[in-house]
Amino acid sequence: MAARVIPIEIVSDTVCPWCFVGKRRLEKAIAAAKNRNLPLEFKIKFKPFQLDPTLPKEGVSKIKKYEAKFGPERIQQMIPHMQVVGAAEGIKFSYDGLIANTVDSHRVLEYALQKGAQLELVEELFKDYFERNKNIGDHEVLADAAARVGLDKEEVLAYLKTDQGKHEVEEQIESAYRRRITGVPHFRINGTYSLGGAQDPEAFLEIFEALAKQ
Repeated sequence: MAARVIPIEIVSDTVCPWCFVGKRRLEKAIAAAKNRNLPLEFKIKFKPFQLDPTLPKEGVSKIKKYEAKFGPERIQQMIPHMQVVGAAEGIKFSYDGLIANTVDSHRVLEYALQKGAQLELVEELFKDYFERNKNIGDHEVLADAAARVGLDKEEVLAYLKTDQGKHEVEEQIESAYRRRITGVPHFRINGTYSLGGAQDPEAFLEIFEALAKQ
């Protein structure tokens, strides 16, 4: 029996820590589904969201931005907590560096989608921002990440210098707002199941089991 292809759309922002965690947990669930020999294959697509559209392209201090948003005392509790959560998923969260507007990072992810390299680039951008303290509002950083997953760096830089893909990204973000998605990650599985937040692998597996029985 041929495996059934299950589309999974993930509404995500490239500076959202729970989106990185959610990606890793989904991957654990997919690995578990394969171990259970569920007759499913998964087609994953990341769709854009902006947690803070007011961020400048040049970036601002990540830690200062978080302190302004949540307060210094809360941040002192949040950072160790996120580092523990991340470590369980193989993520080394760091809070140095800059946080910047994410529109261009979403544009390059749309570009990578057309080239069949979106999933690999999502991983690289998450690592750049959360582990390597790179500014993913910087075109050089984005193009370097794209090159690491096999895309042409100069083509990506030329693309980023234009407004190509910007309208499509903005439309998809508006679509998420219209669907009343206010937080990310948000997972839509097979067009019928929706999950909000960085769910445990078991939550995904329950859905996969149900789909396998249909």
